[in-house]
Amino acid sequence: MNLPVDVHTPNRDSPRSELALIWGLRILGFVDMLALIAVMMPLEWMSQINDLCGLETFPESRIVSYLARTTSALYALHGALVVFISFDVVRYRPLITFLGIVAIIHGAILLGIDVAVGMPFFWTMLEAPAFTATGFAVLWVQRQKTPTNTGIPA
Repeated sequence: MNLPVDVHTPNRDSPRSELALIWGLRILGFVDMLALIAVMMPLEWMSQINDLCGLETFPESRIVSYLARTTSALYALHGALVVFISFDVVRYRPLITFLGIVAIIHGAILLGIDVAVGMPFFWTMLEAPAFTATGFAVLWVQRQKTPTNTGIPA
């Protein structure tokens, strides 16, 4: 992949907040990309995980398999995007801000969905707050004196 000449490359003189943002995004992105496992996972394994979570019987139908796999693929795609933008946090600052805000909103939506469909308490208390906290953390780290001159009009 050929990167533009003016790509911002962090080095040991980069501010700590910038390095924290870079590595935070990479870790979050790689965690999201683990969803690729579920894209290829046998339906029987999905059913066993479902049982371990204490949910009702896992319906073995094409639409359930399709939704589980495409949702997992979207998580992995999101992870790949997050890793990609971590390689130039100065250039992608507006996108990172947008994704941080969207993560907060997504957390609130997930909380509503989890409560509405009756997900187990542990699930609800892990999933929605994790998304929300991730969004706030990204926005907070990004505000800590990271370089803002991207050369791209806002």
